[in-house]
Amino acid sequence: MVHKGSVAVEGISLTIADFDGETITIAILPLTYWRTNLHTLAAGAPVNVEADVLVKLAHAQMAAQTKPELELTEAWLVASGY
Repeated sequence: MVHKGSVAVEGISLTIADFDGETITIAILPLTYWRTNLHTLAAGAPVNVEADVLVKLAHAQMAAQTKPELELTEAWLVASGY
């Protein structure tokens, strides 16, 4: 999941407001809340959650990338103006 990505909850596409690596937070406009079945759900009720295909692709690409560690050397410091 990614910030500003989307996720479908009970078939309703919603924007992800925050993701801490484990928990997503979604912001629901009052009109969306009342015109869908979201207002009928109790806290802790099981729901169907589907991640956006683009979110899955972005996650896969991020997992595949490895950042090389910066090797701090005198030559790098001189070249960088230190």
